[in-house]
This record gives sequence, structure tokens and C-alpha cells, in this order.
Amino acid sequence: FSEKENYQITDITGKIIATGQLNEKQSQLDLASAQSGVYFLKTSNSVFRLLKN
Repeated sequence: FSEKENYQITDITGKIIATGQLNEKQSQLDLASAQSGVYFLKTSNSVFRLLKN
């Protein structure tokens, strides 16, 4: 990301797990406290599916 990009991580039910801002120097998000399952990373123009084992 060339500029700060707001993000939101939700679980399969739509419950918000985390929010924050991404930037060009950030390449990892900490989901250590989340249970195994499917999550969605939403930005202003994209949605990514995350799978945590």
C-alpha cells in the first residue's frame, strides 16, 4: 500500500475481530489470539479470505 489503508478483519458471522491501518511497511497482521477458522480482511476496495489453522 502506498498510503495508509484502513482494514477490518471479521469472522464468518460478521463479528469484527480486529481493525487498524495498513501501510507500505506493514506486511503482517497478528491473528495469534484468533481461533482456527475462516476470516475476511476488508479494505476500502478489496476483500481477502484468510484461513487460520
